Amino acid sequence: MIRKLIKSFSIFFLLVILTTVAIYFFFFTKPERIIYAVNRILDNQYSIQFQSAESYPKLLSPEFTYTNIKIIDDDRKEIFKADEIKIGISLLKSIINNFVYLNLLHIDNIEVI
Repeated sequence: MIRKLIKSFSIFFLLVILTTVAIYFFFFTKPERIIYAVNRILDNQYSIQFQSAESYPKLLSPEFTYTNIKIIDDDRKEIFKADEIKIGISLLKSIINNFVYLNLLHIDNIEVI
């Protein structure tokens, strides 16, 4: 009985770890997917567009670079524009502190309208 319980908990724990790793690699190796998810969450009120995206998927501090990024509202007006945005997130500190902890935030040629 105890062996079955331990085996069940081990399988559950392994599935949670594998799911977490899969989600990590799904989003952090392709930064376009993050923008796509954000656009879906914003529900057509705003749209984020960019020319190119790169990621540097360090295990606990991934970094993303977006070039020629702009945010457009539902009336097709640009409300934010930047030549380049670099963002670095500390995952461990973000989870522990329950808010997003940025290691890096670099914005080139920002224009807020």
